[in-house]
Amino acid sequence: MTRNKRTKNRTAATAIFRSKTGCLAILFLAGLTYLSQHHVFFWDTIQFAGKHGQWFFDQDFTSFLLPESIDSGHPPVFGWYLALLWKVFGKSLVVSHWAMFPFLIGIVWQLLRLGRFWFKNISPGWLLWLVLLDPVFLGQSVLVSPDMVLLFFFLLALNQVEEDHFGIFAVACLGMVMISTRGMMIVAALGLYQLITAWPALKGFRWPVWWAIYQRYLPAAIFSFLFLWIHYQQTGWIGYHPDSPWAPHFERVGFSGFFRNLVIFAWRWLDYGRFFLWFLVAYLLYRNGTVKTIRNRMDEKLYPAFLLLLCISGLLSISFLLYQGLHAHRYLLPAFLVFSLCLLIMLDRLKNARLRQRLLPVLLLALFTGNGWIYPERIAQGWDATLAHWPYYPLREDLLDFLKKEEIPLAQVGAAFPDIGPLNDRDLSGRMEGFKAKDLSTDNYIFYSNIMNDFTDAEIAELHQEWEEVLRLQKRGVFVILFRRP
Repeated sequence: MTRNKRTKNRTAATAIFRSKTGCLAILFLAGLTYLSQHHVFFWDTIQFAGKHGQWFFDQDFTSFLLPESIDSGHPPVFGWYLALLWKVFGKSLVVSHWAMFPFLIGIVWQLLRLGRFWFKNISPGWLLWLVLLDPVFLGQSVLVSPDMVLLFFFLLALNQVEEDHFGIFAVACLGMVMISTRGMMIVAALGLYQLITAWPALKGFRWPVWWAIYQRYLPAAIFSFLFLWIHYQQTGWIGYHPDSPWAPHFERVGFSGFFRNLVIFAWRWLDYGRFFLWFLVAYLLYRNGTVKTIRNRMDEKLYPAFLLLLCISGLLSISFLLYQGLHAHRYLLPAFLVFSLCLLIMLDRLKNARLRQRLLPVLLLALFTGNGWIYPERIAQGWDATLAHWPYYPLREDLLDFLKKEEIPLAQVGAAFPDIGPLNDRDLSGRMEGFKAKDLSTDNYIFYSNIMNDFTDAEIAELHQEWEEVLRLQKRGVFVILFRRP
């Protein structure tokens, strides 16, 4: 890298701290991290943070891979990262939550850089806050989530696509594939995007030019191949195996299942306030003739952004549509971000400046309201994709205190995900007691909450109609109930 490029990078890195918007965003995320630093691991982070991190911590890094009982097929680098920090600073929830903060700062930095490149009439701060107030981002930002690491590397790579920094782009792609197999899919989507955008200019296949473009993907490709090969050699499977706890999620769906998944996919794109963004997109498409602009590639920024959205959402949708249970909101977070970028580019092209300034704050407020969306009790929702799950932590602690006071062993209380298994997997306390998997035919006590999606409608009806409520706690739409067999 030349001296000018290094100087430019250092200037860009320090610009975030000279920006009032950047500093405010960092303070906002620091406040959220501080307030959530004692929260137990929640949802899938029980697996990726609690179980993976503790395995490498306890094994003292003597094992490269995870045991099959907790191996979900992803590269376990995130678990290594947490275990290493625990070795240095001590194993605690506080250390775990603050381990995410450097990546949150990095996301703020990269979003400001992204906005400066793509917009002419809109401040980069609008993109920053549109992402930061997104319920899916906020829900994940208060968790010890590998998706925050993945998002940072994705943004880093996206900025380097335009600035053409070979080394940084290679590191960003390597970072993505080291976090998850979904990171491998996103790197593939970036490669497809560059293939489509570069092909017309190159007018055919010229090996030296294509090699200059794609050699930066080589470190990520080598790591992905080596990890999958070593994993297969040691376990005999890639992705999942029939005896895996996650095997039902990987079952292929038939024709009717595909259309059911298509409906869920559309729902994810409208959920938690994103409906309002689509409404504005539809308005801008026809007001400004944006469809014609994209089709004829007349806008040097809108067309590539739209193409990037198609590449990323298209590749991420494959597993979403073809398999039984890969439907989490967080899987689509990079696509959601690019969608927000496309929307703001369309607003940036809006000729009526007064209307644009009125729409932007309304847009932020409409999306932020998604953090308060709570569906009726019998409709499952992605609780890790919204701040609405926040009251669950104190309610859960109150329930545990009640059980301790009443001397009811946790092993005698049935529950569902995300509260099955040792408490240690959630709070790093060393306590190995925990709730058992529910069985309404034999259990005397049931711990039930509306954040648990694995209770069937019939089970919910039976609990309310036939069982006795021993304790009911509720706060801002979230409730926990301890039922006792009558």
